[in-house]
Amino acid sequence: MKRMPRRLTMQTKLNALVIGSILAVAIGLILISYYIFCQRVDSKYYNQIQHAATASATNVEPGQVKYFWSEINTDEFRDLHDRAVAADDEQLIWDWLQNRPGYYTIVEFKEDPDEEENGDEVWSLLSDYEDMLSSLSAVKAFLDVDAAYYQYSLGGITYNIADPDEDLFYIGTQEEPIEEFEQYEGNAAVPPVVYRSSFGWLYTAIEPITNPETEEVVGTAGVDINMTDIVQERYMFLHQSLVFVAVLLAVAIVSSVILLQRTAVNPLRQLADAATRFAKEDRAFTKDDIIHLDIKTNDEVSDLYQEIQCMESRIVDYTEHLTAVTAERERVSTELRTASQIQESMLPNIFPAFPDRNEFRFIGDDCFDTRFRIAPCRYEIFFGRKLAVGTHEKPNLFAVVKFAVFEFTFSHDPRLRRIGILRSIGILSGVSTPGWRC
Repeated sequence: MKRMPRRLTMQTKLNALVIGSILAVAIGLILISYYIFCQRVDSKYYNQIQHAATASATNVEPGQVKYFWSEINTDEFRDLHDRAVAADDEQLIWDWLQNRPGYYTIVEFKEDPDEEENGDEVWSLLSDYEDMLSSLSAVKAFLDVDAAYYQYSLGGITYNIADPDEDLFYIGTQEEPIEEFEQYEGNAAVPPVVYRSSFGWLYTAIEPITNPETEEVVGTAGVDINMTDIVQERYMFLHQSLVFVAVLLAVAIVSSVILLQRTAVNPLRQLADAATRFAKEDRAFTKDDIIHLDIKTNDEVSDLYQEIQCMESRIVDYTEHLTAVTAERERVSTELRTASQIQESMLPNIFPAFPDRNEFRFIGDDCFDTRFRIAPCRYEIFFGRKLAVGTHEKPNLFAVVKFAVFEFTFSHDPRLRRIGILRSIGILSGVSTPGWRC
């Protein structure tokens, strides 16, 4: 039987299946563990940064922020800021803030316009700025955040108000747009979000600063946590997990391949080779030709081995039975053939049967008249030409007809053979046949 060409062996398919299954499980475990790790880390910092943003928004006087923004959102301050930046002179901004009245000065004046200055230090706009910096610094110190700041959004542009980590040039500058915040408009709250900036990975939350009496939003308070180290820890965790899973995967693959090789592939290969040898034997099968392998897996492979043994045993039994029956038939046939030969040897096998008698002789005279005459002492046989003539006191009609039948039967002329046989039969039956006469 011609075998079909094989593209992949069974061992390759089984190994691919095992490796694919283990690999899928390993990838799933890595993804699940990494997701759980990230969720735990994000949950921890989510609560922390959300609490810090809320504290920053409530730890400042809303009116103070509103007043400070109204003072710096003027053409006068913007011109001063440009000159200070051009001259790289921070003192210009310092002096301007120092000479401007602060929020509490305006509030006290509104409450008691007739009250005169008593020589105490006047609360300036610089004092408002320093007061806001103190609030932000307290949030950073007690809530463990990396940055805290106040901002104001107007017309899709975010302006910086105060940041304890920045200098006076920071006041009134525009914040670079952040893609993750584009969906939020105005001084809206921004839930904690992780994004990548020029400072690295940041975890940012923003809360609006609201006047509790008027419900007016006067700015936003934002806090940042530097997540660069945390993200690196995530990558480190992922890398370690990959290394661990790779080692585990390698061990599992090697173990599974060896196990499959011993329990499935090798026994099946031995069965295939043994069955092929049994099928290719060009001789009579015996009990010794039945396969005997060391297969003790006690599974489907072992069942297949036992079934193949039973099949080969039945084949051997059938072959032995068929051989015995054939031998018996040949013996009987030989005996019958021998008996027939003995019987045939007892019969006369010489022609003519009496070679010493000369009653018959061939003549060659042509004669186109067909005649047959039998006289008391002489007879002749004619068929187109005189074939035989004999003399005898008591002619033997059977011998004459036998000679005629033999002569006509073995003649080269089909016409003679056909006519001779028909007319001879007529003589034997006693029927008068045309062309024959005695």
